[in-house]
Amino acid sequence: MAITSSYRQRMDRIISGGDRINGVVLDPASHMMASGALNPGPDSAVQPARKRPPRPAIKDAEGLDLRPDPRQVSTAIDLVAVLVQFHQWAGEPSYRTMAEQCAQMVSASTLHRALTRTAFPSFEAVQAVIIGCGGSEQDQRRFASAWRIVRSGRRHAVASSAAPALRSVPAAKTG
Repeated sequence: MAITSSYRQRMDRIISGGDRINGVVLDPASHMMASGALNPGPDSAVQPARKRPPRPAIKDAEGLDLRPDPRQVSTAIDLVAVLVQFHQWAGEPSYRTMAEQCAQMVSASTLHRALTRTAFPSFEAVQAVIIGCGGSEQDQRRFASAWRIVRSGRRHAVASSAAPALRSVPAAKTG
């Protein structure tokens, strides 16, 4: 914003006590707001922040798939460990960058807590980590399923019912 001579003259009058409304001396900030000096117009160099679309994570080289897979998690600790691995795989973007990438679904501090604590993260925090790290919709679905499995405790129930326990049977006597 260029400072014009009329602007300087108005500021000089305000500072010297020359601009008054109903006997009240206007302070520079309120006068600048009233005159529109602090309100950027369409020609102003100040532009509103543009929303960037989330950057997708860079894929691994042909024949390699190092992307962490959350489908085998069974506890909150496992889920956080895979989230940390995903964050590392994505190049360890900063928490602020991740918050921007996920359109502030959660704050940067919430993302930090989700990746540094062993407590069970919220669904929104898990999704925000994946989106913030540039994960695909498939990644989002996989982590959402893993979160639901851990939350409901189904992994243990599914694992125990899928493979029946073996029991020892005494050998038959031949005689």
